[in-house]
Amino acid sequence: MSRIEEFDPIELGERLRLARAAAGLSQSDACDIAGISRTTLVHTEKGKRAPRIEELVKLAPAYRTTVNRLLRSAAIQVELVPQFRRSRGADEEDAAGLAAVQLLQRLAASFAELEREVFPALRVSYPPEVAVNGRWTFEQAEDAALGLRSSLGIGLSPIPDIVGLLESEMHFRVFVRPLDSRVAGLFAFKDEVGPCVLLNSKHPRSRQDLTVAHELGHFMGDRDGLDVVIGKHDPTSRQERFATRFGLAFMMPPPAVRARFRGIVRESGGFSARQLIHLAFQFHVSPEAMARWLEQLSLVPEGTYNTLRAKGLSLDHVREVLGRDDQSRRQVTTRCAFLAAEALAGGLRTEGQLSDMLSMDRIELRALMAALGVGEGGAVV
Repeated sequence: MSRIEEFDPIELGERLRLARAAAGLSQSDACDIAGISRTTLVHTEKGKRAPRIEELVKLAPAYRTTVNRLLRSAAIQVELVPQFRRSRGADEEDAAGLAAVQLLQRLAASFAELEREVFPALRVSYPPEVAVNGRWTFEQAEDAALGLRSSLGIGLSPIPDIVGLLESEMHFRVFVRPLDSRVAGLFAFKDEVGPCVLLNSKHPRSRQDLTVAHELGHFMGDRDGLDVVIGKHDPTSRQERFATRFGLAFMMPPPAVRARFRGIVRESGGFSARQLIHLAFQFHVSPEAMARWLEQLSLVPEGTYNTLRAKGLSLDHVREVLGRDDQSRRQVTTRCAFLAAEALAGGLRTEGQLSDMLSMDRIELRALMAALGVGEGGAVV
């Protein structure tokens, strides 16, 4: 941790301002916490006055950060302003969403910082953003999804690991952490950190995959916004409709789904819950997601999923058909694990620094490093 007197007051003041804004605190709130006047706080945030260490000790917990993060050398600072996509008037959901935004903000900055140290020559280009038209939103979304699949070289094939695909081919930064159960995921894009997604590790992998596909839709059609997937929602904006349709079409490309569905019906003369489960498994989505997509594509009557549920379609039924539990959960991404291992093995960061930067318990981090062949102190084993 750098000494406070070595810091440029302007840079430190900006870090404090961003941290306060991310925590949703006013200047008056910060003054009460630190025990200073508003004039003193304003001068501090503008860099006209260096903060005292005792002020940082008081402010850091309230800002949901640490003194170490505030004083870390060359730290990348990211300011995210959330747009909550949820039912209105839910204060608890606001709090859950804000906590997730603050976590993504910290992870995105830390990851970008590590990546800059491990891969200093990395240069990234992204596909152009789609100008979403309210009249042709669904058609644009499907065309964009199929076009991106083509450019990635995957055609109409199912995607077994969408997170790995986005990390390796599009340089997405994807994080998986335990969040409030109502929060499915978040997306943000900033020039400093690129496209970033935070997924809820409590959710089944199939739901995580569809969430990240939806957030990819926001990247393609609404890159400047910060999307928070929380609670039940009704997609009303054209950007939200675009992202929802894009995510479904990217995971379940309509031409491939239609062909496989018609093949099933032609061979069996009908379409049952068992066949739905197998079709969903082939495309790495949940039976509910597949059923509702088949309804939207007019391949089955509206309400088919509800009818199948009433007839006994359940998780137990899925386990019986597949012969296993289809509720596996992703706990950490390959890119994140690899970067942490490289930083530790190369002596760029200590275990404690990585634990703090990646908001990961030391025991969890140590187990992850051991699985990648990196022992205590960064020794390769």
